[in-house]
Amino acid sequence: IHGTVGSKEFRGLKEKEALLLLLKAADIRSPWNSSTEDYGNKIANVLGYLALALIQAGALILQRICNVENYLSFYDQYRREFGTKHRHFDSMDHNPYSIYSTWDLSLKSLQMKNTQGSRDATQLLNIVGFFHFEHIRVDTFTRALDNRTKAGARSTSLPARLLSTVWSRLQQPVLLPDFLKDEPETLGPYRVRRALHELRSFSLISYDGRNETFSLHPVVHAWARDRLGPGGQALWMHIARSTLSESIRWPPGDTGVTDEEFRRDILPHLELCLSSCPIRILDFKSQFGGFKFPIAILLRY
Repeated sequence: IHGTVGSKEFRGLKEKEALLLLLKAADIRSPWNSSTEDYGNKIANVLGYLALALIQAGALILQRICNVENYLSFYDQYRREFGTKHRHFDSMDHNPYSIYSTWDLSLKSLQMKNTQGSRDATQLLNIVGFFHFEHIRVDTFTRALDNRTKAGARSTSLPARLLSTVWSRLQQPVLLPDFLKDEPETLGPYRVRRALHELRSFSLISYDGRNETFSLHPVVHAWARDRLGPGGQALWMHIARSTLSESIRWPPGDTGVTDEEFRRDILPHLELCLSSCPIRILDFKSQFGGFKFPIAILLRY
């Protein structure tokens, strides 16, 4: 992650380039009056002429959360709050992570909408903080929803249902985001796409419509995880792992090449997720002893 800190997003642009990037991201078209240029140059200076921070500032202005005249007031407020909560970082004026506060401001603005879409977007961001930052397939989440819907509708024999209840009590609870566990009538692939739209509108992700994937800049990815704190990280790494697990189809639902490609594509995400949240293997023998064979037979039906 940290190997990208020397990339162009963290090299200071020239003043004119920075102003152009900021106002383009904010969709403020030329010709600009002297006041707009003056405020834009002040914003660029405070953000260290960093391309990534300027794009984020422009996204907030585009969303009408603030305007070019009062952006710095919003930024200063949230920067102070961020500095109070994250004192373990080096000096905020000399650390690339000082731009964390620009994303913190964007996320707070998103959460203030308090809509289903904004809540789903926040939870989706929490999850992908524990995936690899590149090539995240959208159907990771729609497959998980489809698999859970089919599993809930599958009819089984009475012994199998009873045993399933016992088995579930022996397992750790499956933690999932709201867009995978809410009431069935409120669920649907549109919720994932709406959440992605919200994140994209704040420039928190980049979306590739050609192959239905999205990515995060490595430092946005680091911020998405760091902002959660130790307790939040423990919760959301578990939810991320459960979401990946739910997205995988097993025989007879496995349809061959398509599912094989999917499993290959999610492998980097699974590896990173498991490195953060290893799976605890249940000692089947200690739980069931000599009854394990009859129980295995019942599980088949």
